[in-house]
Amino acid sequence: MWRVEINNFLYSFLAGGASTGLIQLFQTPVDLMNLIIYSQNQNQPIPFVQRLFCYLQLLQEDGIITYLCKNGFQKIMRSALLSGVHFSVKDTLKSLFLSDHEVTKNTRKLFYGTLINGGISGIIGLLTVYFLDFQMIMQMNNAGPQSNRNTTRSNQIKQVFIGLGLSLPGVFVYRAFYFGCYDAGKQILWGKAVKQRKASFLFKFLLAYISTFIASSFSYPFDTIRRRIMMQQNTSGSKKIGIFGVIKQIIQKEGLSGFFKGNSITIGRYVNQSLALVLYDCFQKIILRI
Repeated sequence: MWRVEINNFLYSFLAGGASTGLIQLFQTPVDLMNLIIYSQNQNQPIPFVQRLFCYLQLLQEDGIITYLCKNGFQKIMRSALLSGVHFSVKDTLKSLFLSDHEVTKNTRKLFYGTLINGGISGIIGLLTVYFLDFQMIMQMNNAGPQSNRNTTRSNQIKQVFIGLGLSLPGVFVYRAFYFGCYDAGKQILWGKAVKQRKASFLFKFLLAYISTFIASSFSYPFDTIRRRIMMQQNTSGSKKIGIFGVIKQIIQKEGLSGFFKGNSITIGRYVNQSLALVLYDCFQKIILRI
């Protein structure tokens, strides 16, 4: 039994990592070129056709390719690792704590179970990334001058871990509804796993997009609170207030809509995260055929 679970964990890890890695492979050059274009034009709006010509011009420069080989690969591998952990932990917990009957017949139990499993996978993924960031900082610090190591190490570690406790609730809520809505939606719309695998890519993407939108809407207030508190940490001389003080301040000055300010700007993230869910199903289908 445990050998089967380990194999399923590895298959899910590979499929999850490949889905997000493929998206990041195309997204990373676009992000880099957008950063260069907007920094040179002082963040002024640029027509799409002009931006497209800028993309082609930047791709012809050797500096872009060199930067992507040095820094883009690291970002792609980091995203692939995080996604692999999310999908593999979620599927492993689902197979351990939900029977086949509950998965195929009891949609409510599937939804609640996937909420918990998805939330746990989000926390484990976040802790994994924070651990890797910690190791990277330690290596960079050890490579520096001996006189600056202790001071630099303490400051960098504080910057990395100061938002960990604030990030955990938001990540749990996001991944819970991200996986829960999508898995329960597939069960309601298509039923058995065989029919789910035969479902249209477009309809799956629409379901994944709705699931991502719901997950982002539920978790965005946590991100807003975290950002406000992090801004306090970076501001010297101002009076710092706690979590409940930040919540009270947002309600008094901005109302409930203040918790969701900027949520509509993240529409690009909806597309990427939605594609990750659908591509994961595609890679799972390929793995089952091998």
